[in-house]
Amino acid sequence: MTDKPTAVYEILDGDQVIYVGSGVNPSVRFADHRAKGKLPDGAALRIVRWYDTRKEARQAETKSIAEKSPRLNFVGRTDMTKKTGLVVAWKAELERVHTERARRKKAAIDAVEREINEHVAAHMPKDAGPWKVETWERGEYVVKTESGQVFRIPQ
Repeated sequence: MTDKPTAVYEILDGDQVIYVGSGVNPSVRFADHRAKGKLPDGAALRIVRWYDTRKEARQAETKSIAEKSPRLNFVGRTDMTKKTGLVVAWKAELERVHTERARRKKAAIDAVEREINEHVAAHMPKDAGPWKVETWERGEYVVKTESGQVFRIPQ
């Protein structure tokens, strides 16, 4: 087996290093982690250094993990030596990522609902009273007032 140049890379969440790895194709590894949902939204890849051999890169990777204790690295971390600690930490990280994604999804839905309500409010008769958008069909918002009136507002 021929030794290939190997990079040590970091994955960042903002300015925080959350993972240190090594490989001959870091961008492929990064895409793999992202595709499997293991990274927070907005995570970024940073190449630290290329080494001539895999052995050199692995040594540098191990040293970096021991120094930085990234939250997604478990092997080589000085603060996590028990297998149960690894499982707990991984589950906590997954929960954090899923919670963050759910929060962002809800914020996006809320923004769309606000936009729809502003659009409908601009087209509703001023004396219609309290109303609610019931549904959307054929390019129109179906709006029902508390008194039972139904309005169709073009999108």
